[in-house]
Amino acid sequence: MLEFMYDFSFLYEKNGEFDISALFQNLIIAYVQGTVFSIGAILCFFAIVILFSEIYTLKSQKYCMAKIIGVRVGSPSVGTGAGKTSRSTIYYPVFEYRDRHGKTIVAESLSGSSLLRNKIPGTKVKVKVDEESPEWVSPKSAIWIIIPLLMLGISIGMGIGLYSLHDITPVTVIVWVLIAIHFLWGRRKFLPPQNMHLNKFEFKLKKKAERDEKRKSLVMLNADEVALILKKEDRFQQIALPFVLIIACALLYGGHYLDRQQQDFIASAVSVEGTYEEMSGIERRVLYKSPKGKLIKKRDPLAKLFPSTRSAKTIRVYHSRSSAYNAVIDRGIWQGAEFKLMMGVGGLILFQSIMAAFRRRSRMSRM
Repeated sequence: MLEFMYDFSFLYEKNGEFDISALFQNLIIAYVQGTVFSIGAILCFFAIVILFSEIYTLKSQKYCMAKIIGVRVGSPSVGTGAGKTSRSTIYYPVFEYRDRHGKTIVAESLSGSSLLRNKIPGTKVKVKVDEESPEWVSPKSAIWIIIPLLMLGISIGMGIGLYSLHDITPVTVIVWVLIAIHFLWGRRKFLPPQNMHLNKFEFKLKKKAERDEKRKSLVMLNADEVALILKKEDRFQQIALPFVLIIACALLYGGHYLDRQQQDFIASAVSVEGTYEEMSGIERRVLYKSPKGKLIKKRDPLAKLFPSTRSAKTIRVYHSRSSAYNAVIDRGIWQGAEFKLMMGVGGLILFQSIMAAFRRRSRMSRM
């Protein structure tokens, strides 16, 4: 099963000489694969953690209704020292709720996002409260089910892309191990420092105190300040709406038009059988003959992305009656998938834009 771990034949030419270019090529491909694998694994891990935390409730946790009384504003930075650059603003809602003893608790949110319109002060929402740390709560929302499912889908897609890009070789495994060591070494700051002689409980309290201090040092916006920011965002979105609708309709029409053009071309084209020839990366080359017997080579840059052409030895090719160089490769049920994807993206943008316009109109009437 692991025979490939001992197979270094790909690094040697047919005459037995060591091929340094093959080594560099494999190092680059392995680094790309390792990066994709790491991102996919991280997304998958966090998706499972979020789903587990949303579905499973501990004995010390309960749900209750809370009111948003303010929003804290944080701007995460990239880099260190004077070279720091600010990314998008992150908003953290501040809640007020009553515990089982009737005491009013002001609590910070465990999560935040760049979306402000769902954090309007005065809004009542359902939150998950842990009695061991009642001053920190987690907002309950369907979005925390949708997001991890999307993350899982992306990680699976990355896995398929990883498999399609290149075969797994010993060089690939070595590079992956080095990437993992580098990643874990960068996470060592989350472990209790040995020179502080802290036990796990003391370290947890220290980290909690640092989190409290960092969060409460952020500026908190009241209802009027949030309304002012939202009105500015709504005005910008109203201006951008026509352009977004044009882009959505262009994707819908363009995808439909290109898909129809391809179907019409296949219906009137000459069908011949071709054979695949391997190339580097996700590309393959298909060889077929014209009606006059001339051998034609056509690159298929997306061959390994489609199940029907990833490992096929022979393939059906449709070429124009006037020119055999003008050809379309048969992908079976995946034919025109890229055009249908265009239409799907356009449809999602159109639907989201219309829904956002209705929600914006309703929100502006309340402020």
